[in-house]
Amino acid sequence: MCTGRLPAWDAWEGAAGASSSPERKPSSRAPVSGGVFLGILLPFLLRPAVVRAKVEPSLTATRGTADFQGWKGDVWISTDNFDLTPAYSSFSNDLINGSFQTPSVRVGAHNAQAGGGITLGGTLPVEGYSNSFFTLDGHAIFNPTRSEDGDLFPACQGAAPCLKLGASLTRIYHKDEYQASTTTSAGRSPVVVTRRSTGALGINETDFNVNARYDDRETALSGFVTKSVYNKDLSAVAARVFAFPALGGLASLMELFPDFSTGLTLKNYSFSRLSPHLSYSYTTFELSNPANALTAGFDLKLGRGSLAASYTLYVQSGIPGLPTDQNYYSLGGKYPF
Repeated sequence: MCTGRLPAWDAWEGAAGASSSPERKPSSRAPVSGGVFLGILLPFLLRPAVVRAKVEPSLTATRGTADFQGWKGDVWISTDNFDLTPAYSSFSNDLINGSFQTPSVRVGAHNAQAGGGITLGGTLPVEGYSNSFFTLDGHAIFNPTRSEDGDLFPACQGAAPCLKLGASLTRIYHKDEYQASTTTSAGRSPVVVTRRSTGALGINETDFNVNARYDDRETALSGFVTKSVYNKDLSAVAARVFAFPALGGLASLMELFPDFSTGLTLKNYSFSRLSPHLSYSYTTFELSNPANALTAGFDLKLGRGSLAASYTLYVQSGIPGLPTDQNYYSLGGKYPF
Protein backbone atom coordinates (compact mmCIF):
# COMPACT_ATOMS: atom_id res chain seq x y z
CA MET A 1 0.00 0.00 0.00
CA CYS A 2 1.15 3.53 -0.61
CA THR A 3 0.02 7.01 0.30
CA GLY A 4 -0.13 10.09 -1.92
CA ARG A 5 -3.15 11.87 -3.34
CA LEU A 6 -5.75 11.84 -6.01
CA PRO A 7 -6.59 13.84 -9.32
CA ALA A 8 -10.21 15.03 -9.68
CA TRP A 9 -11.99 16.46 -11.37
CA ASP A 10 -16.02 16.92 -11.56
CA ALA A 11 -17.50 14.82 -9.64
CA TRP A 12 -15.94 15.90 -6.70
CA GLU A 13 -18.93 17.76 -5.65
CA GLY A 14 -19.32 14.20 -4.82
CA ALA A 15 -16.54 12.08 -3.60
CA ALA A 16 -15.36 14.70 -1.16
CA GLY A 17 -17.95 17.42 -1.14
CA ALA A 18 -18.61 20.51 -3.19
CA SER A 19 -15.83 22.00 -5.20
CA SER A 20 -14.38 25.06 -3.60
CA SER A 21 -13.98 26.91 -6.86
CA PRO A 22 -16.77 29.35 -7.81
CA GLU A 23 -19.72 27.74 -9.55
CA ARG A 24 -20.23 28.28 -13.25
CA LYS A 25 -23.47 28.44 -15.05
CA PRO A 26 -24.25 25.02 -16.51
CA SER A 27 -21.59 24.23 -19.04
CA SER A 28 -21.98 20.71 -20.21
CA ARG A 29 -20.00 18.20 -22.01
CA ALA A 30 -20.16 15.54 -24.72
CA PRO A 31 -18.46 12.23 -25.57
CA VAL A 32 -15.16 11.60 -27.14
CA SER A 33 -16.28 8.77 -29.39
CA GLY A 34 -14.76 10.81 -32.14
CA GLY A 35 -17.04 12.51 -34.63
CA VAL A 36 -19.74 9.89 -34.20
CA PHE A 37 -21.25 11.26 -31.02
CA LEU A 38 -20.73 14.92 -31.89
CA GLY A 39 -21.99 14.34 -35.41
CA ILE A 40 -25.28 13.09 -34.01
CA LEU A 41 -25.51 15.69 -31.26
CA LEU A 42 -24.52 18.92 -33.00
CA PRO A 43 -27.44 19.22 -35.45
CA PHE A 44 -29.83 19.22 -32.50
CA LEU A 45 -27.80 21.73 -30.52
CA LEU A 46 -26.84 24.31 -33.12
CA ARG A 47 -29.14 27.11 -34.19
CA PRO A 48 -28.40 30.26 -36.18
CA ALA A 49 -27.22 32.92 -33.77
CA VAL A 50 -24.91 35.87 -33.46
CA VAL A 51 -21.60 34.54 -32.15
CA ARG A 52 -20.78 35.97 -28.73
CA ALA A 53 -17.69 34.94 -26.85
CA LYS A 54 -17.06 34.85 -23.11
CA VAL A 55 -13.75 34.12 -21.36
CA GLU A 56 -13.71 33.25 -17.67
CA PRO A 57 -10.43 32.27 -15.94
CA SER A 58 -10.56 30.78 -12.45
CA LEU A 59 -7.98 29.70 -9.87
CA THR A 60 -8.37 27.70 -6.64
CA ALA A 61 -5.75 26.97 -3.97
CA THR A 62 -6.07 24.30 -1.26
CA ARG A 63 -4.09 23.57 1.93
CA GLY A 64 -4.62 20.68 4.30
CA THR A 65 -3.50 17.68 6.34
CA ALA A 66 0.09 16.39 5.95
CA ASP A 67 1.12 19.75 4.47
CA PHE A 68 -1.12 19.22 1.46
CA GLN A 69 -0.67 22.04 -1.06
CA GLY A 70 -2.67 22.10 -4.26
CA TRP A 71 -4.00 24.44 -6.88
CA LYS A 72 -6.18 24.20 -9.97
CA GLY A 73 -6.56 26.77 -12.73
CA ASP A 74 -8.70 26.79 -15.85
CA VAL A 75 -10.00 29.13 -18.53
CA TRP A 76 -13.59 28.69 -19.68
CA ILE A 77 -14.09 30.00 -23.22
CA SER A 78 -17.65 29.97 -24.53
CA THR A 79 -19.78 31.07 -27.47
CA ASP A 80 -23.52 30.59 -27.82
CA ASN A 81 -23.09 26.96 -28.88
CA PHE A 82 -19.55 25.83 -28.09
CA ASP A 83 -17.22 25.88 -25.10
CA LEU A 84 -13.56 25.06 -24.52
CA THR A 85 -11.93 24.64 -21.09
CA PRO A 86 -8.19 24.00 -20.75
CA ALA A 87 -7.19 23.24 -17.15
CA TYR A 88 -4.13 22.42 -15.08
CA SER A 89 -3.82 21.20 -11.49
CA SER A 90 -0.94 20.40 -9.15
CA PHE A 91 -0.64 19.00 -5.64
CA SER A 92 1.94 17.73 -3.18
CA ASN A 93 2.17 16.64 0.46
CA ASP A 94 4.58 15.17 2.98
CA LEU A 95 4.01 11.62 1.72
CA ILE A 96 5.30 12.01 -1.83
CA ASN A 97 8.55 13.18 -3.39
CA GLY A 98 7.64 15.81 -5.97
CA SER A 99 4.17 16.88 -7.07
CA PHE A 100 1.40 15.43 -9.21
CA GLN A 101 0.68 17.56 -12.31
CA THR A 102 -2.53 17.03 -14.28
CA PRO A 103 -3.31 18.92 -17.51
CA SER A 104 -6.69 18.47 -19.20
CA VAL A 105 -8.96 20.05 -21.80
CA ARG A 106 -12.71 19.87 -22.36
CA VAL A 107 -14.59 20.61 -25.58
CA GLY A 108 -18.37 20.90 -25.53
CA ALA A 109 -21.48 21.92 -27.43
CA HIS A 110 -24.67 23.26 -25.90
CA ASN A 111 -27.90 25.19 -26.24
CA ALA A 112 -30.59 26.23 -23.76
CA GLN A 113 -32.07 22.75 -23.40
CA ALA A 114 -29.14 20.30 -23.71
CA GLY A 115 -25.41 19.91 -24.04
CA GLY A 116 -22.51 17.53 -23.93
CA GLY A 117 -18.75 17.36 -24.12
CA ILE A 118 -15.55 15.39 -23.91
CA THR A 119 -12.64 15.87 -21.50
CA LEU A 120 -9.14 14.51 -22.15
CA GLY A 121 -6.29 14.59 -19.66
CA GLY A 122 -3.71 12.75 -17.62
CA THR A 123 -1.43 12.86 -14.59
CA LEU A 124 2.29 13.10 -15.34
CA PRO A 125 4.57 10.38 -13.85
CA VAL A 126 5.59 10.78 -10.20
CA GLU A 127 7.06 8.02 -8.02
CA GLY A 128 6.24 5.41 -10.64
CA TYR A 129 2.55 6.34 -10.98
CA SER A 130 0.73 8.08 -13.86
CA ASN A 131 -2.69 8.02 -15.48
CA SER A 132 -4.61 9.13 -18.54
CA PHE A 133 -8.36 9.63 -18.77
CA PHE A 134 -11.31 10.80 -20.83
CA THR A 135 -14.84 11.75 -19.80
CA LEU A 136 -17.96 11.86 -21.95
CA ASP A 137 -20.81 13.86 -20.42
CA GLY A 138 -24.21 15.20 -21.34
CA HIS A 139 -27.18 16.90 -19.75
CA ALA A 140 -30.72 18.13 -20.38
CA ILE A 141 -32.33 21.22 -18.83
CA PHE A 142 -36.05 21.50 -18.26
CA ASN A 143 -37.60 24.98 -17.99
CA PRO A 144 -34.33 26.92 -18.47
CA THR A 145 -34.05 30.66 -17.81
CA ARG A 146 -31.26 33.13 -18.43
CA SER A 147 -29.31 34.47 -15.48
CA GLU A 148 -29.75 38.07 -14.38
CA ASP A 149 -26.48 39.16 -15.98
CA GLY A 150 -27.48 37.63 -19.33
CA ASP A 151 -24.90 34.85 -19.35
CA LEU A 152 -24.64 32.85 -22.54
CA PHE A 153 -25.54 29.69 -20.63
CA PRO A 154 -29.23 29.80 -19.64
CA ALA A 155 -28.95 29.16 -15.91
CA CYS A 156 -31.14 26.91 -13.81
CA GLN A 157 -30.97 29.64 -11.19
CA GLY A 158 -33.66 32.10 -12.23
CA ALA A 159 -37.23 33.29 -11.79
CA ALA A 160 -38.80 29.85 -12.22
CA PRO A 161 -38.04 26.31 -10.96
CA CYS A 162 -35.64 24.39 -13.17
CA LEU A 163 -34.46 20.77 -13.39
CA LYS A 164 -31.16 19.58 -14.84
CA LEU A 165 -30.46 15.88 -15.45
CA GLY A 166 -27.03 14.62 -16.48
CA ALA A 167 -24.85 11.57 -16.94
CA SER A 168 -21.20 10.88 -17.67
CA LEU A 169 -18.77 8.07 -18.38
CA THR A 170 -15.11 8.33 -17.34
CA ARG A 171 -12.35 5.93 -18.35
CA ILE A 172 -9.05 6.10 -16.41
CA TYR A 173 -5.93 4.14 -17.26
CA HIS A 174 -3.74 3.78 -14.15
CA LYS A 175 -0.07 2.86 -14.70
CA ASP A 176 2.07 1.95 -11.69
CA GLU A 177 5.63 0.62 -11.46
CA TYR A 178 5.18 -0.35 -7.79
CA GLN A 179 2.99 -2.82 -5.90
CA ALA A 180 1.89 -3.45 -2.33
CA SER A 181 4.50 -5.41 -0.40
CA THR A 182 5.50 -6.59 3.07
CA THR A 183 9.27 -6.65 2.57
CA THR A 184 10.62 -3.22 1.64
CA SER A 185 9.49 0.39 1.74
CA ALA A 186 11.52 1.36 -1.34
CA GLY A 187 12.00 4.77 0.24
CA ARG A 188 8.26 5.38 0.47
CA SER A 189 7.76 5.15 4.22
CA PRO A 190 5.29 4.71 5.88
CA VAL A 191 3.77 2.76 2.99
CA VAL A 192 5.34 -0.57 2.17
CA VAL A 193 5.78 -1.15 -1.59
CA THR A 194 8.24 -2.76 -3.96
CA ARG A 195 9.06 -2.25 -7.64
CA ARG A 196 7.33 -4.70 -9.99
CA SER A 197 9.78 -7.15 -11.54
CA THR A 198 7.56 -7.61 -14.61
CA GLY A 199 7.30 -3.91 -15.45
CA ALA A 200 4.54 -1.36 -14.87
CA LEU A 201 1.02 -2.61 -14.19
CA GLY A 202 -1.88 -1.13 -16.19
CA ILE A 203 -5.39 -0.96 -14.70
CA ASN A 204 -8.49 0.29 -16.50
CA GLU A 205 -11.13 2.01 -14.36
CA THR A 206 -14.58 2.92 -15.74
CA ASP A 207 -16.84 5.29 -13.79
CA PHE A 208 -20.58 5.51 -14.53
CA ASN A 209 -22.19 8.66 -13.14
CA VAL A 210 -25.74 10.03 -13.03
CA ASN A 211 -26.54 13.41 -11.50
CA ALA A 212 -29.44 15.80 -11.02
CA ARG A 213 -29.98 19.36 -9.88
CA TYR A 214 -33.18 21.19 -8.96
CA ASP A 215 -33.22 24.97 -8.63
CA ASP A 216 -36.01 26.97 -7.06
CA ARG A 217 -35.98 30.73 -6.74
CA GLU A 218 -33.65 30.76 -3.72
CA THR A 219 -32.35 27.21 -3.28
CA ALA A 220 -30.53 24.59 -5.34
CA LEU A 221 -30.36 20.89 -4.44
CA SER A 222 -28.04 18.59 -6.40
CA GLY A 223 -26.94 14.99 -6.07
CA PHE A 224 -24.98 12.28 -7.81
CA VAL A 225 -24.34 8.53 -7.83
CA THR A 226 -21.14 6.99 -9.26
CA LYS A 227 -20.24 3.32 -9.72
CA SER A 228 -16.71 2.24 -10.66
CA VAL A 229 -15.61 -1.04 -12.26
CA TYR A 230 -12.12 -2.41 -13.02
CA ASN A 231 -10.64 -4.82 -15.54
CA LYS A 232 -8.49 -6.59 -12.94
CA ASP A 233 -8.83 -8.12 -9.50
CA LEU A 234 -7.01 -5.39 -7.58
CA SER A 235 -6.14 -7.62 -4.64
CA ALA A 236 -4.78 -10.36 -6.88
CA VAL A 237 -2.44 -7.97 -8.71
CA ALA A 238 -1.30 -6.33 -5.43
CA ALA A 239 -2.34 -2.84 -6.53
CA ARG A 240 -0.94 -0.21 -4.19
CA VAL A 241 -3.42 2.17 -2.62
CA PHE A 242 -2.71 5.81 -1.86
CA ALA A 243 -4.63 9.04 -1.43
CA PHE A 244 -4.98 11.13 -4.54
CA PRO A 245 -7.19 14.21 -5.35
CA ALA A 246 -10.34 13.25 -7.22
CA LEU A 247 -10.60 14.14 -10.90
CA GLY A 248 -13.21 16.74 -10.04
CA GLY A 249 -11.38 19.01 -7.66
CA LEU A 250 -8.87 19.54 -4.89
CA ALA A 251 -11.22 20.15 -1.98
CA SER A 252 -9.87 17.01 -0.31
CA LEU A 253 -8.31 13.63 -0.99
CA MET A 254 -9.63 10.12 -1.18
CA GLU A 255 -8.18 6.69 -1.88
CA LEU A 256 -7.52 5.40 -5.36
CA PHE A 257 -9.91 2.72 -6.64
CA PRO A 258 -13.37 3.81 -5.40
CA ASP A 259 -16.25 1.34 -5.72
CA PHE A 260 -19.42 3.36 -5.11
CA SER A 261 -19.98 7.02 -4.27
CA THR A 262 -23.02 9.20 -3.65
CA GLY A 263 -23.51 12.74 -2.41
CA LEU A 264 -25.84 15.73 -1.97
CA THR A 265 -25.22 19.50 -2.11
CA LEU A 266 -27.55 22.22 -0.87
CA LYS A 267 -26.95 25.83 -1.92
CA ASN A 268 -28.84 28.99 -0.97
CA TYR A 269 -29.23 32.09 -3.18
CA SER A 270 -31.48 34.17 -0.93
CA PHE A 271 -28.72 36.67 -0.07
CA SER A 272 -27.88 39.34 -2.62
CA ARG A 273 -24.15 38.57 -2.95
CA LEU A 274 -23.45 35.61 -0.66
CA SER A 275 -24.36 32.01 -1.58
CA PRO A 276 -23.58 29.49 1.19
CA HIS A 277 -23.49 25.76 0.43
CA LEU A 278 -23.24 22.47 2.34
CA SER A 279 -22.28 19.05 0.90
CA TYR A 280 -22.05 15.48 2.14
CA SER A 281 -20.71 12.40 0.36
CA TYR A 282 -20.17 8.73 1.16
CA THR A 283 -17.70 6.53 -0.73
CA THR A 284 -16.76 2.86 -0.57
CA PHE A 285 -13.51 1.50 -2.01
CA GLU A 286 -12.17 -1.69 -3.53
CA LEU A 287 -9.19 -1.97 -1.17
CA SER A 288 -9.86 0.50 1.66
CA ASN A 289 -12.33 1.45 4.36
CA PRO A 290 -15.40 3.60 3.53
CA ALA A 291 -15.07 7.39 3.72
CA ASN A 292 -17.35 10.29 4.63
CA ALA A 293 -16.82 13.89 3.55
CA LEU A 294 -18.55 17.06 4.72
CA THR A 295 -17.93 20.40 3.02
CA ALA A 296 -19.21 23.85 4.04
CA GLY A 297 -18.47 27.00 2.08
CA PHE A 298 -19.73 30.06 0.26
CA ASP A 299 -19.49 32.01 -2.98
CA LEU A 300 -19.23 35.79 -2.74
CA LYS A 301 -20.09 37.92 -5.77
CA LEU A 302 -17.85 40.96 -6.23
CA GLY A 303 -18.92 43.00 -9.23
CA ARG A 304 -18.46 40.83 -12.33
CA GLY A 305 -16.17 38.40 -10.53
CA SER A 306 -16.56 36.24 -7.44
CA LEU A 307 -14.63 34.58 -4.63
CA ALA A 308 -15.26 31.16 -3.10
CA ALA A 309 -14.08 29.57 0.14
CA SER A 310 -14.73 26.17 1.70
CA TYR A 311 -13.72 23.79 4.47
CA THR A 312 -13.81 19.99 4.03
CA LEU A 313 -13.67 17.35 6.76
CA TYR A 314 -12.69 14.03 5.20
CA VAL A 315 -13.01 10.99 7.46
CA GLN A 316 -11.42 7.65 6.55
CA SER A 317 -9.47 5.24 8.71
CA GLY A 318 -6.57 3.02 7.70
CA ILE A 319 -4.69 5.30 5.28
CA PRO A 320 -0.96 4.90 6.02
CA GLY A 321 0.61 8.17 7.11
CA LEU A 322 -2.69 10.08 7.40
CA PRO A 323 -5.01 10.56 10.38
CA THR A 324 -8.63 9.40 10.31
CA ASP A 325 -9.90 13.00 10.35
CA GLN A 326 -8.36 15.14 7.61
CA ASN A 327 -8.94 18.88 7.14
CA TYR A 328 -8.74 20.86 3.90
CA TYR A 329 -9.23 24.60 3.27
CA SER A 330 -9.79 26.09 -0.18
CA LEU A 331 -9.93 29.62 -1.56
CA GLY A 332 -10.65 30.50 -5.16
CA GLY A 333 -11.83 33.18 -7.53
CA LYS A 334 -12.99 33.80 -11.09
CA TYR A 335 -13.51 36.84 -13.30
CA PRO A 336 -15.34 36.84 -16.67
CA PHE A 337 -14.26 38.97 -19.63
